[in-house]
Amino acid sequence: KPVSLEMMKEITRTMRYYKMNDFQAHLSDNYIFLENYGKNDKENEAFKAYEAFRLESGLKNKQGQTPTAKDYSISKKEFQKFIHDERALGMKVVPEIDVPAHATSFTKVWPELMVKGKVSPLNQNRPLIDHFDLTKPEARAKIKEIFDDYTKGTNPTFDKDTTIHIGADEFLSNYTSYREFLNEIVPYIKDTNKVRMWGGLSWIKDDPVTKIDKEAIENVEMNLWSADWADGKEMYDLGYKLINTIDDYGYMVPNGNKGRANAYGDLLNVNRIFDSFEPNKVRVVEKVNGKNVKKYIDLPSGDDQMLGAAYAIWSDNIDKSASGLTESDLYWRFFDALPFYAEKTWAATGKEKGTAKELLDLANEKGTGPNTNPYYQENKKGKDYAKYDFEKNLEDASENDRDLVKGENAKVENGTLQLGDEVSYVTSPIEQLGNGNALSFDIKLDHPSKPGDILFEEDAPYGTHDIRVMDNGKLGFTRELYDYYFDYELPVGKQVNIQIVVTQQKTQLYVNGEYVCDASGRFFHENMVKKSGITNATFALPLERIGSKTNSLAATIDNVVVTTAPETKPTEDLYNKKAWKGTTNSETHYNAEEGELSKAFDNNPVTRWHSNWQGGEDKVENIKGVKGNKKEIFAEITFDKAYKINQFSFTPRTDNPSGYVTRASLYVKN
Repeated sequence: KPVSLEMMKEITRTMRYYKMNDFQAHLSDNYIFLENYGKNDKENEAFKAYEAFRLESGLKNKQGQTPTAKDYSISKKEFQKFIHDERALGMKVVPEIDVPAHATSFTKVWPELMVKGKVSPLNQNRPLIDHFDLTKPEARAKIKEIFDDYTKGTNPTFDKDTTIHIGADEFLSNYTSYREFLNEIVPYIKDTNKVRMWGGLSWIKDDPVTKIDKEAIENVEMNLWSADWADGKEMYDLGYKLINTIDDYGYMVPNGNKGRANAYGDLLNVNRIFDSFEPNKVRVVEKVNGKNVKKYIDLPSGDDQMLGAAYAIWSDNIDKSASGLTESDLYWRFFDALPFYAEKTWAATGKEKGTAKELLDLANEKGTGPNTNPYYQENKKGKDYAKYDFEKNLEDASENDRDLVKGENAKVENGTLQLGDEVSYVTSPIEQLGNGNALSFDIKLDHPSKPGDILFEEDAPYGTHDIRVMDNGKLGFTRELYDYYFDYELPVGKQVNIQIVVTQQKTQLYVNGEYVCDASGRFFHENMVKKSGITNATFALPLERIGSKTNSLAATIDNVVVTTAPETKPTEDLYNKKAWKGTTNSETHYNAEEGELSKAFDNNPVTRWHSNWQGGEDKVENIKGVKGNKKEIFAEITFDKAYKINQFSFTPRTDNPSGYVTRASLYVKN
């Protein structure tokens, strides 16, 4: 997922405030689950998967194509300035260009250099088109050329004081070529820069084992992220400088369910981090009774090889797994874990603040730090941020003196704002306003609206950010490469009051004071709807312009009010789900979050119904017909009374690769 340079700066400002001093920017990657596109003779279909290289590139193929992402990228000049500005304030920015795997952004441009006709040994349906074929000298030469683009010349983007992360993780093709590649690429980059890489050498071993040269180890930094891929003690003994980034404590893969997990969940298990994480405790694999057992061992905390610890946020939930989360949603998850890693890496015992709750309370009291506004909030006097009744032209009727500024082809007439089509707008002092706020306005159309007509908009670093008429004629909004829809069409010849209320991961529409619906989103890419029905719908109200610089909706606008979200009765149990009854032919109680069917409709997005998977036989036959005595698992829900319902949705498990729903049928019995 794109994270703009401005949001990166919000993160580094907050990191400095909490005395964290190393920001690793993962600048290239691709959708992991390439098996959702095709393999073998259809492996090129996987090039339709989402991928991005976020830096301006000076390289092109013979057709003039560049690996730089089209939807959002950062110029060399901008990123160079970011590195230097942060360094002056004590922050080390480490740019990462991930090769030779996770490299679709490059193999898409130079397909002659990719691994062809092979699949992952871990997933026989996943093609390896995102891998450079390291057995080809020209592939290794291209990788050098990619790095040269930023390290060579009179004014390199990555100067000699910049540590460069070369990725080097999860390579699953020819292991001998990988180890030979490290012996070649690490010394090559060390000629101009310091080097950091992901740990993978415990896993990626050939027979006989190709030795890693001293030049590819000495003064090289390594992220320890998995004991399977890089045993902590083995990497220490080899001589690498280590950063404890172990997934078991510090890996987030946000999906929006707000659940905590030891690894790969939406939020980190901060209580466990507080209780037992130590930067110098590395994870290793030991043989016990012939089985591999993972455990933690202590390395000397003052050792020059132990550099510290880090945690990671991975946006794997994109493309056909799109989560709908925004930059500010990701920031919220980043900030949730920050004080715990700050405490563990700086405090003498890691528990100087008392308890985990006391540490969290202290962080909430201190906030995100000076000059930060990651949630897009504004100060206000009185009830409203701004109020425009157009009785006194473009003046703000609230206590905040936020008068509108005349734009183009929009005028105040008879106490209303008249917008024309195409270029027609006035400008507001507030660019955007985030969670916990609301926008309301009266609107009247004399003519039917058209798809793409815009009511409110803000300039965005990527994609569009506006409230508009969507492609299906319904009211909706766009932001950060997603489209969102309300189940409502603006009427013609009738004035209505529209209110849009935004809270974290939810945006609601009210018309004439009556609740209509929550917004539902889709991710559209490569002329394909990759995912629809997305419920995570955080939305910062775009207030920079009423109307549009390009495609305004011709309308009469009045009584525009920007205010705090109204206090309303909870709508979470709109259908009185507490009174529903449910039966199923398979369920199991696993823990507080997973179990009985009732957890499927208990209004808690963290909990889930789970079929009987542990020790039971009432499982569905899988695709290969292995195990299970049921053709399908059903849930039958009986309502307490009649309801008018215009849609039904369910959310399959999204936090790890299990429990995939491949087919579902809906029946209604009256």
